[in-house]
Amino acid sequence: MAPSEVDTASRIVRLETKLDFIIERIDRLPPSPVCVAKHKEIEDRLFLFENGSIAWRNRLVGGLLIINIALVVAMDKIRAFFFGQ
Repeated sequence: MAPSEVDTASRIVRLETKLDFIIERIDRLPPSPVCVAKHKEIEDRLFLFENGSIAWRNRLVGGLLIINIALVVAMDKIRAFFFGQ
């Protein structure tokens, strides 16, 4: 290996070591109160989405869409039967 390649490899190793050190220190930091509040808000919204009124609303809309599609297909079949397209 050329000296420049060895130098580049040693720099990369030092950078990786420093990044590992920084990541390890960041993981030890206490959580921010703002982040804790946002996580709580997101968890509450997910709970409502999975178990609350939002889930029922989404199911109702999905059911109405299926009924609409079924009616359109049925009307297409009836029109094709009577008017021969």
